[in-house]
Amino acid sequence: MPTQANNQNSADRQPASCRRQLPRYRRLKSGEVTFGKAATSCRVLNLSDAGAALQFQTTYGLPGTFELRLGSFTRNCRAAWATDTTIGVYFV
Repeated sequence: MPTQANNQNSADRQPASCRRQLPRYRRLKSGEVTFGKAATSCRVLNLSDAGAALQFQTTYGLPGTFELRLGSFTRNCRAAWATDTTIGVYFV
């Protein structure tokens, strides 16, 4: 008898890079995330027109929405997924 995990469609088992609508390009740039009056630095691991992966010392305490600044590039972000040190966002 198949388990629930075996019943997932194949798209759910593909890596995120295969599910993205737009390709992401590797970037190792320093950035800043702001929310309210607070700010914290981050490293941009990859970037596309639709979103990014950001690395922090810790993602603990980050809100679900914030602003990302990379020099003159500024985008409002919403969290899509997170680990202890990395967060994937899409631009809103």
